[in-house]
Amino acid sequence: MTNALCQDTFALERSEPGWTILLCSISSRAPISASGSLLTRVPFIPIRMIPSRALFPLLCAIFFAAPLFGQELDLVIRNGRIVDGSGNPAFFGDVAVKDGRIVAIGRVPDTGKTEIDARGLVVAPGFIDVHTHADDIAEMPRAENFVRMGVTTVVVGNCGGSALDVARLFRQVEQADVAINVATLIGHNTVREKAMGGSFDRPPTP
Repeated sequence: MTNALCQDTFALERSEPGWTILLCSISSRAPISASGSLLTRVPFIPIRMIPSRALFPLLCAIFFAAPLFGQELDLVIRNGRIVDGSGNPAFFGDVAVKDGRIVAIGRVPDTGKTEIDARGLVVAPGFIDVHTHADDIAEMPRAENFVRMGVTTVVVGNCGGSALDVARLFRQVEQADVAINVATLIGHNTVREKAMGGSFDRPPTP
């Protein structure tokens, strides 16, 4: 039978008791919603055998994963070269955001309250900088040096030195409303200094 999720054919045939053949041939490499809106780019899906008992949950997941179209989106980033972090090749498309979440990737027909033309630019998930010394990040909450490079998460407390009171550090980060995510290591030198009372000229005791 034909289904709107694939531009060519979405065929379901019972081959043996308890199993179903799922065949999806996609010439344009992109599924479409029931309204005809292109949702996301996917590779060719080969013939696979799936248990019939798993078919209904699978179809539900496919249908309900699609966003509701015909709505105004908060943000649409258009015409960007999308690198999604999955290891697949980059592809050109749009990214739609609503209520702080990505709701569609592909060709987005709906309009956004804000629209950005990313033609000639790369659209990618935020980068994680795992080695920083931005332990004073609460004093520079806009973190522009990171944001302008696409970094959305930093790890502080590197090279053996960190905040001793981690709870206090995170309270400061929250109170300052820091623009990026912050994680911290526990510095071994910081712990040793506390345990040794600041004196390193004596053997440590158990």
